[in-house]
Amino acid sequence: MTIAVGILCSDGVVIASDSCATSGTKVNNQPVQIVETSANKIITIHDDVLVSVSGNIGIADRIYNALRTNFKEIVKDSKSQTDIGVQVYRNVQFELGRTNIQFGQGFGCLLAYSEKEEFYLCEFPAENFQPEYKSKSIYFGSLGITALLTEPLLAYASRILWKNELPTVEQATLIGAWSVKFAIDFNVSGIRGPIQIAKLCKNKTTNKIETHHFDQAGIATIMDRVKSLENHIQSFFQ
Repeated sequence: MTIAVGILCSDGVVIASDSCATSGTKVNNQPVQIVETSANKIITIHDDVLVSVSGNIGIADRIYNALRTNFKEIVKDSKSQTDIGVQVYRNVQFELGRTNIQFGQGFGCLLAYSEKEEFYLCEFPAENFQPEYKSKSIYFGSLGITALLTEPLLAYASRILWKNELPTVEQATLIGAWSVKFAIDFNVSGIRGPIQIAKLCKNKTTNKIETHHFDQAGIATIMDRVKSLENHIQSFFQ
């Protein structure tokens, strides 16, 4: 199982996820988990594209490989962002169709990239994999069963904390981590830490748009800020 959240920002995109991967089988036609380990759930391709896929590990690997092979050509040949989303859909559909895998089988995708100095976040939901570009009206998305937990929290943040304006990458990093922690704390469906966080933004030193994956020290600093936020909320009632 996976929980991943993506947030479109005024200066980039943030994706946060859990790190739990499970392997199992079926006994009496019921799924049984055998092994639980950790896996990288936010992948960089071409140095400036972030991808996170929920669902079956083998399917996720095939989606990553398809995007790694074809995404730059898709962007080059497309006339609009909508067209890019449609072509990604078709590309993934072709790859998975080789083994008769259909959309709607529990796998979804968050795709973050930039073009002409603009940042884009596209969600391909597990229900139908239809591309949904995030915008100033709805600028966040969630993958996984715990989206039922994270979506209301992100909606609350967008209205109360950000007043329906695009957040900064720094702000979204905090809330993205908080929402994933919130889901992990309920411990449903094999969702586990440690939390993973990555951002797509302009490097202030090189002036290049690139991805950055926070290391353990960076994650620890972010989680300290999350704890401070929770303590601040708690103090309101004291």
